[in-house]
Amino acid sequence: MPCTFSEDTKCQIVACIPLWNEFLCWLELELRELPGEGGQLGVVHVPGICLPKPEETLLYQAATLLFWLLKIYHCVVSAYIPGYRVDPDVDDFKVLIGNDSLKSLSFEHPWSVDSECVCKMLLSMKRLEELHCVVPSRDETFAKMVSWLLRASATLTVLEFIAPHMDLGQAVLLLSGLQANCTVRDLTISSGAVVLNPPMFVAFMSGTATLKHLKVVGSKCDLMFDILSWLFQGMMYNRTVSSLEVHDVSLTRESGMKGAGMLAQNKMLRSFGLWRCLPFCEFRIGEWSATTLERKATSSWLQAISKNDTVENITLSAIIWTYECWGRFFGLLSRRPSLKRLTIVVDTDERKFLPDIARKLEESGCEKNVTIVASCGKQRFSLEDCKRYSELWAEDQNMLPQVYRYPATFPALTFLSLRIENL
Repeated sequence: MPCTFSEDTKCQIVACIPLWNEFLCWLELELRELPGEGGQLGVVHVPGICLPKPEETLLYQAATLLFWLLKIYHCVVSAYIPGYRVDPDVDDFKVLIGNDSLKSLSFEHPWSVDSECVCKMLLSMKRLEELHCVVPSRDETFAKMVSWLLRASATLTVLEFIAPHMDLGQAVLLLSGLQANCTVRDLTISSGAVVLNPPMFVAFMSGTATLKHLKVVGSKCDLMFDILSWLFQGMMYNRTVSSLEVHDVSLTRESGMKGAGMLAQNKMLRSFGLWRCLPFCEFRIGEWSATTLERKATSSWLQAISKNDTVENITLSAIIWTYECWGRFFGLLSRRPSLKRLTIVVDTDERKFLPDIARKLEESGCEKNVTIVASCGKQRFSLEDCKRYSELWAEDQNMLPQVYRYPATFPALTFLSLRIENL
């Protein structure tokens, strides 16, 4: 069945998508028609779509099907390549060499695939606009590849390069490529890119003319470093980034003060998110007032935000402030029309703070501007004081009866994820 896609006509494969997905699901993949793309298709990753794991022969069939899908159908403009090989004779990376239709590619570094082959493939793709890759190994080849791609590509606008074990050499390669690039607008990087060569990172942030969205993801290797201080310093020099999102990093008094300076000085930032902030002092000075230090470090953010007329959306961990500070912030939220949305992220071990925060929220009367995102651990699931849940994750089978019962009490609930294993 050849590809019949044109600007005015959908490909005939669209009518057969359900049939294709009966096979692709064995690789946890799904073929979908992309909304607003005029009949163009995408291969997306859907974890857990096929349980139990299929036999090897079925995986071979699915891998072969994916190979021919990528080889023949130029209506496929977005693809996810699984992070493992099931058939050495079917190489989805080689088939993409010279591809002139894919705009977005996502993959996890497959240990059994030749890194140089992947690099050759990426550098040969003519229309690649988005690259999302996770590299769990210490293979420097991928950092070189990304550096070359950043220099050579005239089309790349979105880059996600997650390398939890990044070393200094890889960080220098990545940052030098970013400094030479003039197309990337949306960037996601590991925290190592910030902390392994801070002056180079700050220089990149001060010199970029195109970057609009920056996301930094922390790793266990970097929890002992004050990543936020350098990140906030870079943001103070930056004049282009409108969205900053940070995950799983440590907070110190110094980074707290620099965060206040960034919020007070930066007039480009529209969205700021600090997800799952970790107490830095826990790793350096044992159990000495870790939580107290963290909250004191960020109390100065209240005044900085009160003077900021550009930030519209803020996402913060519940642990970031005391409930008294949250009360003052809710009051600020109700008085400042420029601040449109607050999201509070609650980790499992932070749920004990929610009742007090919820009461302060209800007293302020600004519930419509606040979203609470919370995960549910194995402890007793009872937070009747909090009605502003928007998302719930449940991973314990014993919680299911309570999870089914509680959604009716949370009118703001829009997302519910149940991860059920070993039934």
